[in-house]
Amino acid sequence: MNSDLSSVTAEADKVIRVEGPQPWLVHIELQAGYDRTLPRRLLRYNALLNVKHDLPVHTVAILLHPGADGPELTGVLRQQSPDGRCRLEFCYHLVRAWQWDTEAILAGGVGMLPLAPLSARELDQIPITWELIKHCFGGITAMRESSTIQAFIEEGRRKGLEEGKAGEARRIILLQGPMRFGAADEEVKTRLDEIQDLGQLEDMIKRILIASSWDELIAQN
Repeated sequence: MNSDLSSVTAEADKVIRVEGPQPWLVHIELQAGYDRTLPRRLLRYNALLNVKHDLPVHTVAILLHPGADGPELTGVLRQQSPDGRCRLEFCYHLVRAWQWDTEAILAGGVGMLPLAPLSARELDQIPITWELIKHCFGGITAMRESSTIQAFIEEGRRKGLEEGKAGEARRIILLQGPMRFGAADEEVKTRLDEIQDLGQLEDMIKRILIASSWDELIAQN
C-alpha cells in the first residue's frame, strides 16, 4: 500500500474557534445530498483540524434536506480491527434541519433567517410579524439602515401578514439569495417580478440553499 499522505487535502465548510480558559473548535459541515461516506469525511476533517490547531474539535453535521439522510448517519462512527482489540469511536452532532422548530430559528436572529424555510412546510408557518422583524434586524445598524430592509419593514407593517404574500415571498428571496448567489441584478429582479404564483415563490424559498445560482433557482419554475 502507498503510505504517502502528502496528497491528502480537505476543506471544511466552517470552523469556529471558541475562546475560554480551554479553547476549542466547532466544525460545521452542511450537507445537501446523500453521501454514505459522510461520517468518515467528518472524522477526517476532525482529525486534521485537531492536528493543525492542537485543540479539541466538536463536529456538527447539518443535513439540509431529507434526501441527504441515510441509515449510516447516526451521530457515531465505530470501527474496529478483526480481532476486536483496536477500536475507534467517533461521535459527531447530527442535525436534521427540517426538524428544527421554525420559531426557535427565527428567534436566533438574522444570521439564522436563511435556514427558516428548511423547517417550514409552508410559507404560512414562518410568522413574519412586526415584532419578529424588530427582533431580527433592530440591533444590527447596517441592516437597519439598508433601504431593502426598510422597505421590507414598512411593507410588512402596512400590509400585515395576510396581505401581499407573493410580494413578501419575493422580498425573502432577495434577502436570502445574495448570501448564496451574490447580488441580484435587474434581470433577476425582473424575472422574479414576473412570477405571480405564490406556490412557485414558496418553492424557490425552500430551494435557495440547494440551488447553485440565480438561474438555476428561477429556471426550475
